[in-house]
Amino acid sequence: MLEHVHSVRGRLRIRTPLFRRNYAMAADARERFAGLDGITHVDVNTSTGSLVVCFDEERIGPTAIWRELVRHGYVQADDPALGLRATPTFQAEDAFVDMLSRAVVKLVAERSAAALVRAIL
Repeated sequence: MLEHVHSVRGRLRIRTPLFRRNYAMAADARERFAGLDGITHVDVNTSTGSLVVCFDEERIGPTAIWRELVRHGYVQADDPALGLRATPTFQAEDAFVDMLSRAVVKLVAERSAAALVRAIL
């Protein structure tokens, strides 16, 4: 069952339970999509069940990527425009989550580095 689809220029993300803690399927998806012409980056997060495919819009589009998702059984719908049950999302929400994630990672890295320096000295 598909929970979430989000697409912006050059990036398509799906979230599905199929990828949660399924390392073999995640590796398979990474390999399949990385091998497609026009795909620039593929990331699968097995904790969240998220697949992110970044692509060059001049060489491949979201419809072609979607067809590959269907063909390999990662999603059941024929096309996102055909009544896909997905949670709506907004670009601003994704930008905020990305910004917040980066800030948290930066803070943790800074604190870890400071703690390491204190431990060494």
